[in-house]
Amino acid sequence: MNEFISVFDTGAANFAAFKGIREEIYDLETAVKRHMDAGLTAEDMEKARSVYAGVQAADRILAALAEKM
Repeated sequence: MNEFISVFDTGAANFAAFKGIREEIYDLETAVKRHMDAGLTAEDMEKARSVYAGVQAADRILAALAEKM
């Protein structure tokens, strides 16, 4: 994983940094889905679903911010 970048660090004028954050969120979503598809215990699947929901929420937040750019 890369160095942490806050969406507030991007600024409205820095679309390239914002796009990078969205790509990283997509990569996280893909990695979690791949991990879930590999077969998990019921307890681990519950945790993975929580992580996946968090990643999806982050993507929705970034999409909403993108509309305002």
